[in-house]
Amino acid sequence: MSQLLPKIEVVLNEKIWEKYGPYSCTLNIDEVDDIEETWKELSAKIEEPVDQVKQSIQEMKEVFIVLDHTRTILITISDGSLPSNVGGGGNVRNILRRVFHILKVNGWWDKIKFEGLIDIFESHKVDLEGIYGEFPEYKSFEEIIRVEYERWLTTDDAQAANLDKLLKKRKDGKLTIDDWIMVITSWGISADKVSEVSKQPIPGNLYYEIATR
Repeated sequence: MSQLLPKIEVVLNEKIWEKYGPYSCTLNIDEVDDIEETWKELSAKIEEPVDQVKQSIQEMKEVFIVLDHTRTILITISDGSLPSNVGGGGNVRNILRRVFHILKVNGWWDKIKFEGLIDIFESHKVDLEGIYGEFPEYKSFEEIIRVEYERWLTTDDAQAANLDKLLKKRKDGKLTIDDWIMVITSWGISADKVSEVSKQPIPGNLYYEIATR
């Protein structure tokens, strides 16, 4: 993380994070009725402006998502899995596309480029060597990531058009939880992208529903 933050020009607000730590469990969106009200209550407890608290926590959360997801992708592909539209391969594709989306929407992609993304994978290899040993050479790994990125650029726009059609079919213009699950698991659009296109927040119980089903 220490190598990534300067490259994407993100600064960890240690003061807010130190205060936030004891209250981090209060932001479990599966357990609160009003997340915005929870943000306000948290802000009052740690005596920091709510906008600064949200920015500091949300920004670092997305950094951790990128690091967690890329580590997962490295291990699964190294173990023989490949991104696809079905089964475990679908999970690999979805979390990889979530990485692409987070990097793009935050403007981080322009700062690190494709080469910077590959550097993250290489850093994981070094960090994990003490646990897994030296990672065997995987000559096509970089090409797999590049192909997935190019596919994401083309298919995301096409599937976004399909999502727009689905929204128009709904009388209130709102997606049901079944719509969210179908679009994510069958169409391969990340939850972040669905939220961006539909202008609707990601349901708090979305990943719980996907897991239980």
